[in-house]
Amino acid sequence: MLDSKEDQKEFVEEVQKILFTTYKINLDIGTERSWYDKEEFILRHDKHPPLCSGYLFRFEPSELYVYELTIDGCEGVPCNTAEEAALIVKRFYTHEYHFEEDRSETPEDRIPDGVYCHGPIHPVKDPSKPLGVRFEAPQRCPYWTTRPDRHPQDNGFCTYLNKGDGDDGIWLLWDQVKACGIKDGMDEDE
Repeated sequence: MLDSKEDQKEFVEEVQKILFTTYKINLDIGTERSWYDKEEFILRHDKHPPLCSGYLFRFEPSELYVYELTIDGCEGVPCNTAEEAALIVKRFYTHEYHFEEDRSETPEDRIPDGVYCHGPIHPVKDPSKPLGVRFEAPQRCPYWTTRPDRHPQDNGFCTYLNKGDGDDGIWLLWDQVKACGIKDGMDEDE
């Protein structure tokens, strides 16, 4: 994929150019520190409130994800080319892209079990790996996000609670430690 920062920046610049020339959408390029203290590229706009500042590009070792940062959390879509990424951003921007939700589930149903804002790491059989197994990344809580204007160890935010690090005794959301207490396995007495 795109290993160097220069390659990643060129990719995001190409997406920005396609968005403007093809869809007449003008967005600014910025960077943001991720929860694991890695700098990531973002296309910013002022269409949403400050906590919903744009579209984040996460360059994983084998895949690229585009995330829309919204008040409801963030949803990621994998893509392979600048054209695909621009189309995804355009669909997010114009609200054409809606993730299918099971309307019978409650917001609490979407929160993962455990004390963290993500589920467990899952082993998956994979004969191509030396030990015959690979580990899938845990699914992150849809309500967990970060505030781009804050320090990486003080930028966690829960859209379910509408609170973040520094609010009402909340201090570890940046590290994805739950503040909501939902399905955390802890009794009230503990």
